[in-house]
Amino acid sequence: MFHVKHLSPSVDYIRVTSQGSTGAGVILDLFERIRSAQGDDKPLYSCKSFRALGYEGQQIPHVAWGRRGDGAMLQVGGHAAQEYGPMVMESVGRVTRFDLQTTVEFFEQKLDIPAQVVEQLCLFAGDRSREVYYAQITNSLMGQTVYVNRRTSDQFGRVYDKGVQAQQQPPGYVWRYEVELKGKPAKEAARALKRADFDPHWIEAFVYQWFTKRGVIPQWETGKMSIVIERETVLADDLKTISWLHRCVSPVIQRLAGQGKLDLVSDAIGFDISPEPKYNDGSIG
Repeated sequence: MFHVKHLSPSVDYIRVTSQGSTGAGVILDLFERIRSAQGDDKPLYSCKSFRALGYEGQQIPHVAWGRRGDGAMLQVGGHAAQEYGPMVMESVGRVTRFDLQTTVEFFEQKLDIPAQVVEQLCLFAGDRSREVYYAQITNSLMGQTVYVNRRTSDQFGRVYDKGVQAQQQPPGYVWRYEVELKGKPAKEAARALKRADFDPHWIEAFVYQWFTKRGVIPQWETGKMSIVIERETVLADDLKTISWLHRCVSPVIQRLAGQGKLDLVSDAIGFDISPEPKYNDGSIG
């Protein structure tokens, strides 16, 4: 039983890119629309300069845009990502990074969550005889963080003391479960959330499912919404599999067939691949 005071799921960061001069114009227009929505009517050149990933442009708190030779980029973080994410994703479909989070505030102090996460990760890895990367740190304010997967991977998670990080609560009362997605996972999750009409329950369920798939049980009762993310890679993966069968498996089967061992091959793969017998007239019986 979890004594949760408040549960807050949201989009925490979104980065979109667009190619060509037309795409750069769309990105700049989004930046200006967000500025206008925030009541910022200063000239664009008066905004603070922004440089990252080879892009150069302007920034305001939580929002930045930049341009380079092949196109432009817009990044939106924090509460601005939740507020303006739907508008951004309606205008630009190429999402390259997408962060989703659920913040949990408890009635009582819970200092043991990082230790529980580490223990669960170790049990998960041991049960499957696989390596799992994690790191646990404690900052100078006694706020603790556990990282799941490597930061350079396309799926990266962290569980950290949000109350301490925001300098709003003593240690142990407010914890954030956050998932950072890049590349294809980012695009797929963004498209799925858009289909779900940006439902915060979808975000909560996604974060919960992401951690439980890695052996970590988040500290709240989930609504258990079913999360289905369509993969764009099905056709490509099937073609790769067929190519692998042709290059690696087919020669082995042909060699064993030449030795009269197709029955053993059929037993090994679970279905009969022996050629059907032919009658004298050439028909298949």
